[in-house]
Amino acid sequence: NSFTSGKRWRGVKKLNLNGEHNDPSMMRARIAWNSWEDAGLPSCRVNHVQLYINGDYYGVYANVEHINDDWVEHRFEGKAGNLYKCLWPADLNYLGSNPDLYKLQSGSRRVYDLMTNNTADDYSGLAHFIEVLHLTPSAQLPCALDSVFDVNGYLQQLAMEIIVGHWDNHSVNRNNYYLYENPDNGLMTFLTYDLDNTMGIDWGSVDWSTKDFDQWSSNWGTNYLFQKIMAVPEYRDRLDLLIQQQMEPALRSTAWYHRNTQWRSQIAPYVGPDPYHSLDYGYDSTDFWNSLNQAAGAHVKWSIHDFMGRRWQAMDNQLSSNNLPPVVMPARLAGSSSLGPIRIGVQVWDESSPIVSIEYQWNQGTQQSMLIFDDGQHYDGIAGDGFYGGDLDLQSSSSGTLTYQIKAVDAQNQIAYWPCTPKPLHCSPTPAILINEIMAKNQGALNINGTSPDWIELHNLSSSSVDLSQLYLTDDASLPTLGSLGTGFLNAGQSQFWIANSAAGVSTHELPFKVKSSGETIRLFYQDNFGQLTEIDAVRTPPLMKDISWGRRWDGMAVWSEFPLGSPSGQNPGEIGMDEPDGAQLLTSAYPSPFRTWIAVENHMGTVLHYEWHNAIGQSLGAGSLSYETINVLRSPMESPGWLWLLIRDQKGELIQNHKVYHLGM
Repeated sequence: NSFTSGKRWRGVKKLNLNGEHNDPSMMRARIAWNSWEDAGLPSCRVNHVQLYINGDYYGVYANVEHINDDWVEHRFEGKAGNLYKCLWPADLNYLGSNPDLYKLQSGSRRVYDLMTNNTADDYSGLAHFIEVLHLTPSAQLPCALDSVFDVNGYLQQLAMEIIVGHWDNHSVNRNNYYLYENPDNGLMTFLTYDLDNTMGIDWGSVDWSTKDFDQWSSNWGTNYLFQKIMAVPEYRDRLDLLIQQQMEPALRSTAWYHRNTQWRSQIAPYVGPDPYHSLDYGYDSTDFWNSLNQAAGAHVKWSIHDFMGRRWQAMDNQLSSNNLPPVVMPARLAGSSSLGPIRIGVQVWDESSPIVSIEYQWNQGTQQSMLIFDDGQHYDGIAGDGFYGGDLDLQSSSSGTLTYQIKAVDAQNQIAYWPCTPKPLHCSPTPAILINEIMAKNQGALNINGTSPDWIELHNLSSSSVDLSQLYLTDDASLPTLGSLGTGFLNAGQSQFWIANSAAGVSTHELPFKVKSSGETIRLFYQDNFGQLTEIDAVRTPPLMKDISWGRRWDGMAVWSEFPLGSPSGQNPGEIGMDEPDGAQLLTSAYPSPFRTWIAVENHMGTVLHYEWHNAIGQSLGAGSLSYETINVLRSPMESPGWLWLLIRDQKGELIQNHKVYHLGM
């Protein structure tokens, strides 16, 4: 995009090709970022590439996804808010209430460099966050900071930084992080960055493999965010719990080790011929091959696998043996209909399975409570994954304010809330119907009478049909009735799509506008019997590649994902990420996909594995065993077309891999 503003190549504006010259494995950043993804954290996609310039081979590079406006729009939904790149000496010290004071320089750049919305150049959100962090007494900090900062999201990131030994970071080196002012919830969000100096690399004299996480800082300068957080016992306990919970699935499994060795085999043939690989530190292809299990000396004090083994042992000795209170992440609510339902989704971390509920008041009435569940039956994903869901039905024909908190109670009767004080949501007696999925660059995923139009899908959350004649879709807020949805009804619990192509005669379900593949906001309006218009949903699509849709992870949920080919008028398939998970074919392979009556699964693990079928909303459809070093033929567990999850577990029941496959029907 240097020559054409906004231009993208294969979906990205920029490429970060990193030589990884100080890392003999050339894999630390890739391993770390994929561990972030395994833990469910916002992460950068990474692969390795061979770089040629005018036909000359320049060697192997790590291709690390660039964090920019596109990146945050894909991960946080909505038009990009303020994104600050924070580099040394970004200590988050309080400089005063004037926002311009935080535009300080270091060399030729700003310490807190605003990467989006540069014309406005508004630092007031950053200044307010730092002011709350510094001027609030420790006793009041949990509630005050919760109102401006995603504290639990920060603690998740910090937990992973501590696990992998990331010291070139905010807490030690006052470096390498982003702050994102999320317009969706108004909270400042912490984002990790630059993960190459991890897992055994150190340029000083600290053994990060055994470093106590209470002291994850140094004498190199104070980072006030880490200092203030660790001074609050409640936050310290949450960090302890998150380290325990994230260490096991992300970096303490057979699959993790196996994936690393597979990546080594993948890029090894291209390291030897790399003419530049040895020029900085003398590393050769032998150093590369030994890097998983043998230290290289100097700044590479531990191999990757030896470091993580020592780190796990040290963490086991340092972590609390007491049962800790649950950690409740920021909840997501979809819809605002007082007629109901409003769909709820929230991640809760705990050592066991806590009882989770939404505590609420409607129009300052009686305090009420409703349980939400992690059973695979309430649009909560796969049972037991820590994600809870449910539908809140207010059954009110008037407008008003819903105030709510999420409450989690563990087996020891310890209680955690999010947020600290009840959060308001304005609701109106409008139909419980939402924009559910959008495709902006259809080039063959859906064919209508020989054309490939854009399309927009709606979903009816309620238990009654909705009159379509009162609903309108538009891409222009000043023209709320631009796209009439015609006549008829959308039945309870059903989805239906409309063509958005601005052409006539293709279909009866047709809208007079297209969806911009560069990203735009689509709005849904309701017109009541008195002619009053109310906006009942608005969705900002991020920039989309061809034949990729932007949809709610499950029908009607507040969390969004990209879906290859989309699922117009079908169930949204659940979380599949930005693309197929890296390494999806390493442990087992499943083919063909799409398939009809059967699918073949190869098991290369050298031991019997177990599989489970789940449908798109997480319901179990069957299970069995997979023999190794042979082809296992599995019959489809359902007759009708749709997406399926094929989960693969080891003999201990630990989830090691999953495949998203599509069944074409019998």
